[in-house]
Amino acid sequence: MKRAPVVAIVCALLLHISCTTREPEPAAREDPRLPSGTTSLSGKVTDQAGSELPGVKVEVRSLEDTAFVRNTTSDSQGAFSFSDVPLGACRLTFTLPQFKTEELDVLADVARSARIEPRLQVADDAPR
Repeated sequence: MKRAPVVAIVCALLLHISCTTREPEPAAREDPRLPSGTTSLSGKVTDQAGSELPGVKVEVRSLEDTAFVRNTTSDSQGAFSFSDVPLGACRLTFTLPQFKTEELDVLADVARSARIEPRLQVADDAPR
């Protein structure tokens, strides 16, 4: 009859020890559903006639890792590039005054570096 209180105390101690000695929770980590690794994206922006367009604002935004956004501007030959782009779906946005904004969805893949070659169209309200 005196065993019941002893058993209860031992169980309580074991429970306390197991709760206080378990390993700490791991630090926040990346979402395991997202692909890991990076790749590069590059290309050349041209107009409808195929002429190179310098000064185009180019933005890449991951559609899977909402924290990833990078911006650059096309060079004098219309070329642009991004390195260390996370793998998965991305949206590229091309903006230049007097041209329609172009959005392209691409799949950033580790097996190959993506080469993007958008052709911007003159905006309807651009002076001619």
